[in-house]
Amino acid sequence: MDVQDVIIGLMKERGAVRAEIMPDDLCRRILEEEATVTGAMGSMPVKNSGLDECLKRNTILCVFEDETFWTPDEVTMHMVGEDGKIVGHDIPKSQILEYSKRNDVMFISDDFVMYPEIPLEGTPTMDMLAVPYYGSTGWIPEETGCIIWFPSPTSNVIIHRYYGQPVGELATAMIALNL
Repeated sequence: MDVQDVIIGLMKERGAVRAEIMPDDLCRRILEEEATVTGAMGSMPVKNSGLDECLKRNTILCVFEDETFWTPDEVTMHMVGEDGKIVGHDIPKSQILEYSKRNDVMFISDDFVMYPEIPLEGTPTMDMLAVPYYGSTGWIPEETGCIIWFPSPTSNVIIHRYYGQPVGELATAMIALNL
């Protein structure tokens, strides 16, 4: 498998509109931008371990996608106390009903819970995670270590402008793997 195979495969995915190789200069700009992002109400520090994981791979692609593109069925962000304990996280759509029946969580939005039994130490950080991605049908080999990460809205704008894509019509995802 080479990068062209991945691009061709991505363009066959439902909701994928465009796929591009991300050059180093764009990756650096995204890294710089993400370092300025804050979470809830502009005051919560954000850690982007997902972006860090992407940058460890030797191939990084950007996918411009509509709302029908693949959605992770696992947690993509953790709220972490200064002691390293996870005190909250987002919930995949497929698990919202299951979580709504639990007594050990408190919903702070339709798709984000906190664990009131876990004490929050200090200022929390929101950690944006990458998750494994093998294509909707598993066509990307597991040994590539392929992951997907969703950039912040401001990084999304940078990516759109870099590629001359109109802003506001599509979202972006970074897909990183070792080829």
